[in-house]
Amino acid sequence: MWRQVGWVFGVFVILAGSRGAFAQTAPSPAAPSGAAPPAAPGGVATPPLAPAPAPAPAPSDCFPNCRSGYTCYQAQCVSLCNPPCGDGQSCTPAGECAPLVAAPPPPPPAAPPPVITPAAPIENVPPAPTASCSDPSALRDPGTFVFVGHLGLEMLGVGSLEEEACENGTCDPSIVTDLSDKSPVVLAVDGLLHASRGLRLGLGYWLVPYSAVGAEPNKATTVHLGIEHAHNFIVEGIAPLRPNLALALRAQGGPRLLISGGDLANGLDSFLSACGRLPVDQCEVDKGPFFGGQFGTTAGVVFGNRVRARVDLGVERYFVKAGERRLTDGSATVSSASTIFGTRFWVLAGVEL
Repeated sequence: MWRQVGWVFGVFVILAGSRGAFAQTAPSPAAPSGAAPPAAPGGVATPPLAPAPAPAPAPSDCFPNCRSGYTCYQAQCVSLCNPPCGDGQSCTPAGECAPLVAAPPPPPPAAPPPVITPAAPIENVPPAPTASCSDPSALRDPGTFVFVGHLGLEMLGVGSLEEEACENGTCDPSIVTDLSDKSPVVLAVDGLLHASRGLRLGLGYWLVPYSAVGAEPNKATTVHLGIEHAHNFIVEGIAPLRPNLALALRAQGGPRLLISGGDLANGLDSFLSACGRLPVDQCEVDKGPFFGGQFGTTAGVVFGNRVRARVDLGVERYFVKAGERRLTDGSATVSSASTIFGTRFWVLAGVEL
């Protein structure tokens, strides 16, 4: 019980103290104008109150501020020039119109410095040859050299043997005997120079390693004559047909040489041996080499690019001596000479470089 009485008494004391403090801080009534300030307790006068500060000027109604040549009026920027300036003019801060001066264009951006790279070394590279549909590789520039190799097989061969008998310079009519040519193979090489793109001139060498004929009465019998060497002067024309294909037409001719061998050489030796047993003064034989000649033509096709192939059909007409025999007895001289005439038909395959 006494504790509760203590709490009530404490609350009463706190409330009484607060009212006294509130009464002390309450403002006193304002003194009349011109009255002296009240004296402080103890007879000391209080100083007068300081005057209130003047109010700050109001900010401008245009924000942000107007640019040069304009002024703020009723919260809007209006031109100082009245009437407003026309096109191509601007208003100055003095309120006058002046010509509008265009700002100079900005300078162009500076170009970057050139990059200098070392020049590549120039090589001597020949230009690549050009080709067209009507310009096969067989057509070459004038002055171009072409090497040609051939291998030929005989398709057909015919001929004749003419024997002429003479006594002391008086000759009887020749005796002609039909022959069949049986020379199976020819090997040939040519060197040709382009006089123009479609014309070749050159030399050729033909080798018949086994020259042979078939004689009467049985033409199936083969008589080996020896080895033939032929040298040809060549004129050849090239006519284009299509890409990398051309027609080759040739004419050729020249001297021929027969080196006797085989049956021909044996027959001449037999005559010399038999004549030596006769009661005569002298026996002679001509074993060669025997000279003659030939002429012919070929027609074929040339195809390919760098290394070109060719196939030709050829015909040649030739003649060559085939031995001479002489017998002398006193003042009488008897001789006999043989000459072979023949025609051969060849099929030839070769390459050109």
